[in-house]
Amino acid sequence: MGILASISIGINPNLFHLGAFTLSWHGVMTFVAVAVAVYLVARWGGKEGMIVDSIYSVAVWAIIGGVIGARFLHVIDFWDEVYKDDFISVFQVYAGGIAIYGAIIGGFIGGALYIMIRNS
Repeated sequence: MGILASISIGINPNLFHLGAFTLSWHGVMTFVAVAVAVYLVARWGGKEGMIVDSIYSVAVWAIIGGVIGARFLHVIDFWDEVYKDDFISVFQVYAGGIAIYGAIIGGFIGGALYIMIRNS
């Protein structure tokens, strides 16, 4: 176990900086994963007779809901430590802070709301 503890991988977590904008590897990989997932669902859904444009529409609203849900759950988790005294930082998504469970729940709610509104 001692030899594994001595291994250090010096990878910068940020891909690049452009002014105040920082693109992280985490963000790039998340984008790639979501884009591939949406593409595959649309491809497989099209083969099953689903309307591909509807799949893309649901995906857009699920992604929006996922981003909102991820930030919302993170803010709830860290309210006392970070956000209670600095409410403006709740809206500073670029400063970091998302929660995967919030993204899953928010994505489901966003997609479900779109389907319910569209079918009503």
